[in-house]
Amino acid sequence: NGLLTEKIRSVNGGRGPDGMVDFMPAGADVTLQSLFALRDGGKAVLEGGNPSNLTIPYLRIMHRGLQIRGYLSFSKQDETELIELVKMGRLDVGRLITHRFSLEEANKAMEIVEGIVGNPWWVIVSPSA
Repeated sequence: NGLLTEKIRSVNGGRGPDGMVDFMPAGADVTLQSLFALRDGGKAVLEGGNPSNLTIPYLRIMHRGLQIRGYLSFSKQDETELIELVKMGRLDVGRLITHRFSLEEANKAMEIVEGIVGNPWWVIVSPSA
């Protein structure tokens, strides 16, 4: 376990989360630490398009009953449910926004995303940015 594993568990009183969705486009370390932060029987969905190899201790997964699923895309129902969670305040996405741009700066935003400049997570382009 790493520092991220400990931090994730500390948010929930030491008990790991029931599940995780990994949108990370690169690097296996964050994915593994998030996976190992799950509670026993927890579920992980990997859909970030991460090309890295994951070295996962087989017995650790087996003994803890973790479930790992790859997912290529999301459904309209998934999108609707996520939007509702954000609206209800049950899912705070504000900390995931790393860059904000006005509509006039849309080309600069695309440069950040395409070039992966400044470690972008969510890049927002909006008329009111």
